[in-house]
Amino acid sequence: MATLVIQLARFGDIYQTLPTLKALRRTQPDGEIHLLVRERFAEAAEDVARDLDVHLHKFPTAKILKPIFIDKGESEALAELEAFLKPLKDRRFERVINLSFSPFSSYLTQELDSGEAEIRGYTRFDDGYLAIPDDPSAYFYAQVGIGKPNRFHLTSIFASVAGVDLEPGDWRFQEAFEKTDSVIVHLGASQAAKTYPGELWVTVLRDLHEKFSGRVILVGNTAEIGLATSVMNGLGDAERVENRVGRSSLADLWRWIAESRLVIGADSSPMQIASLTGTPVLNLSCASVSFWETGPLVNGSRVLVAAEMDQIPPARITEEAIAMLEGRGPEGECVIRARDEFCWHGRSESPFLWQLVKALYTESDFPSWPNSTPATGFQRLFEVAELALLQLEQWRKSGPTPTITSILASVDDILVKLRELDEYSAPVIDWFQCQRLRMGPAPIEKTLEATYDLFEQLRTIAQVYYRPELKVLLGLTRSVAAKLREFDIESASADIEILLNSTKVENSPWASVLTSLKAALERKDFIEAADILEYDFPEQLHGGSMTISCESELVANHSASDT
Repeated sequence: MATLVIQLARFGDIYQTLPTLKALRRTQPDGEIHLLVRERFAEAAEDVARDLDVHLHKFPTAKILKPIFIDKGESEALAELEAFLKPLKDRRFERVINLSFSPFSSYLTQELDSGEAEIRGYTRFDDGYLAIPDDPSAYFYAQVGIGKPNRFHLTSIFASVAGVDLEPGDWRFQEAFEKTDSVIVHLGASQAAKTYPGELWVTVLRDLHEKFSGRVILVGNTAEIGLATSVMNGLGDAERVENRVGRSSLADLWRWIAESRLVIGADSSPMQIASLTGTPVLNLSCASVSFWETGPLVNGSRVLVAAEMDQIPPARITEEAIAMLEGRGPEGECVIRARDEFCWHGRSESPFLWQLVKALYTESDFPSWPNSTPATGFQRLFEVAELALLQLEQWRKSGPTPTITSILASVDDILVKLRELDEYSAPVIDWFQCQRLRMGPAPIEKTLEATYDLFEQLRTIAQVYYRPELKVLLGLTRSVAAKLREFDIESASADIEILLNSTKVENSPWASVLTSLKAALERKDFIEAADILEYDFPEQLHGGSMTISCESELVANHSASDT
């Protein structure tokens, strides 16, 4: 089988793709594997591609785009693109794996699809709309990114998209080097928001120089020479701090990282290299980065997290660095990489959103509701699903009408607004919208049925945290309480029987409410019974600690009171 892997992102993403490449070679030892990367970042994959017998193709981004930016020559650019792609298209790959997750890569994947290839990763439908053929890529589309609750590492997602399981040997890329008493410090990052300020680095390095007897080696690319010069000038005579920024090849960087005891720096390619050389990392992270997705993978690594990079105190960096070098536990709040997962030290957190995401995509149980407030977002979600299903049912019976299409359009608008307003239901809405996107072009009847099924799934998920029968019961208690206060016992009696007999409760506080209600009714103290229904009953319904099931007759006969 001939397989093409497309990775058009930067150095860090290429490094995180390498374990997947090795797993592909391991699982298909006689297969033909090709890797397409951008020419500018090809150096990151050259040695590994050669060692794994992977055919490396360098996408000439500058050459293709030059006619557009200089001469406005779109036709010349398209001709350059076609000339580059022709040998790849002629190869007629049996499998194309797109790990780039970008709009351009999706068009490129469609172009390289022979029509008979297995496609994994973003591509395009025939009508030009985005197509997501595999579940891992759909997960990435819906749940991965800054501000989202995903905790699957990007390396694992890449492997899942490619359809391989990573093994420990897939991480070994560097020959064994003897460890030296050195620490690697990467001063820069690919973005200004991820870069720790130079003046704070001076404080960190001065303190580290005093407390650590080994060498401190500064690394980085040519764009970071100015930052390194400024830091070195601020340090003065720190003779054991060596500036190698802009003075090395990637092969040199790999060797230095493999030889060092620790790497300190932001989310960057040196940190990703460290994951492949088995070198622990002290990672500096902020709100514009998700350490869950791209953080250091060597057990024993740590992450210092703040909203902004300059909010990480220099003293904390030095404390944790020395503690790691001396084999001690954390000095304060941080994230630790242990047993192949990240966990917080010194901070309690509610993992509800992450557990909810896992429940949506795996066979995990749905987590318990995290607080005592009602799940209003899921209530709205349930109601929206009910509304959509009603309109779709009418469509089935009598066809589309302006009213139906207008209401369904409003449903879409409500989902967008609800996602912005309620963080708890946002992952569910993202899942739902992605699944709708994946349906693609189809005859109207098939689209209608698929949409109906999807809204049914949405309603079922919303019911986990919002049970509509509770709302029915609340409406019923209000109605009965009002009748009791007017001593209209005769018309209230049937509803009282439903409340007493149609509710199955599994907690002792609720049992005491029922006992009190029965006692008040037996004494004919209807005002007390009304108080119990109006105050005690709702409190227990919203308590979240009990299970309530209602007879279908209750919902059917009293839907009017819900309204």
